[in-house]
Amino acid sequence: MRKWECEQKKDKWNTYYKKTMWFGYQMEVPMTEREKMLAGEVYNCGDTELLNRWHKAKRLQKEYNNTLSTDTKTLSNLLDELLGSKGENIWISAPFFVDYGENIYIGNNVEINTNCV
Repeated sequence: MRKWECEQKKDKWNTYYKKTMWFGYQMEVPMTEREKMLAGEVYNCGDTELLNRWHKAKRLQKEYNNTLSTDTKTLSNLLDELLGSKGENIWISAPFFVDYGENIYIGNNVEINTNCV
C-alpha cells in the first residue's frame, strides 16, 4: 500500500487531502492531480503538470520509435529518460507506446515485442 493511500481522506466537497509534516506540525494539504492518479482516485487529466509529463513522454516515445535499432546507445538513453527504471539487457521493439512512461519499471533480461502499449 502506498503511503498516500493510507493517509488520504476526502471531505464533503470531494476534495482529497494528504497528511504532511511541516515544521513538526501535522497538517492536511490537498493532493495533487498526479497523487490522485497514482492513488487510483478520480483526477483531472487536463492538469498542467500531467499534461507536461504526457507531452514529454510522447516526444521521447516518438524519438525512440524513429531511432534506428542499431543505435543502441541512443535507444538506451531515451529509455533512461522515459522510464521509471530499467535493468540490464533489455530490448523493446518499436513501435512502443506509453502515456507517461515514468511509472514503468523493467527488470533485467527483458524483451518487449512490437506494438507494446
